[in-house]
Amino acid sequence: MAWTAVILAAGKGTRMASPKPKALQNLAGKALIDHVLSTLTRADIDDVVIVHSPEAKEEFENNIQTETKITYAEQSEALGTAHAVKTALPHVSTDNFLVLLGDVPLLSESSIIKIKEGLESHKLVILTANVKDPTGYGRISKDKDGKPSAIIEELDCNDEQKK
Repeated sequence: MAWTAVILAAGKGTRMASPKPKALQNLAGKALIDHVLSTLTRADIDDVVIVHSPEAKEEFENNIQTETKITYAEQSEALGTAHAVKTALPHVSTDNFLVLLGDVPLLSESSIIKIKEGLESHKLVILTANVKDPTGYGRISKDKDGKPSAIIEELDCNDEQKK
């Protein structure tokens, strides 16, 4: 079964006080996105679509160090996560795809494999985490059965969701 990973990497590095895109910031001598790409290679992902901002394509092409087949999809306007995924869809050639963030380098191979396995029997799998202080993060609202029911940005959270 062929798999494609869509990597959302259009974020700017402004909070990191850098002109580099967030996904190209270095961690342990490699760009954050290179860590993601290495994990995807080990997890048998066939193709990668990187969603980037208009000014960043050349920077990604010049700095990514991988043998993985990459297609670049330009998100012409920063209209959010759903828009970024929509930008990538014309470049996805399989029904089996993952959506990942280019600035999350510590996602493990075993997590990717578990997500792929989950998608064999479910239409959607969302990897979530419980953190002691969720300040700065969006929230995944779940129904009484623990199934995701909404994704809520922190700015849109009510007082109960902020806890």
